[in-house]
Formats: sequence, C-alpha cells, structure tokens
Amino acid sequence: MLYAIIIFASFFVLRLFSLAFSIRNEKRLIKCGATQYGKRNSLLLTLAHIAYYFGALYEGYTSNMEFDRTSVIGVAVMAFATSCCFTSSTS
Repeated sequence: MLYAIIIFASFFVLRLFSLAFSIRNEKRLIKCGATQYGKRNSLLLTLAHIAYYFGALYEGYTSNMEFDRTSVIGVAVMAFATSCCFTSSTS
C-alpha cells in the first residue's frame, strides 16, 4: 500500500502543477477578452474527480490492496496520459 500512497501523492503534486498552468492560462484568456462557459460544471467535475481519487485510495487502503502487475499497467497509462498533457501544453 505504501507504493500506492507514494504514487498517488506524486500524481497529486503533478496535478497541482498542471492546475497552476491552467489557472494562469484561464486568467490570460479572460484578460484577452475570452468568455468562460460552464464554470459551475468545471467546479463540479473537479470535486467529482477529487472524491473519486480519494475514494479509490481509501478502498485500496481498507482492502489491503497489493501493488501487482495490473497496478503497474495502470501507473504506466496514467504516466503516459500525464506526460501527454505536459508536452502538449508547451507547444
């Protein structure tokens, strides 16, 4: 379970960095005259994501999950998706 907590914390920190980029870009776009639609929906989606991730972490903790091959595949997919987000934001 320790590996899962470390990986969870690592991706959470990466998500905070991407959130900082997102907020900065949002402010820049609004300053340039953009109109924001769906602000409430974005907030609700963010809260749903947080609840889902912490729920999954809690389930893993209470069920004494083991870090197995499926876990490694999941981390690889998550790492690939995260790297795509960071590389696409630089271009």
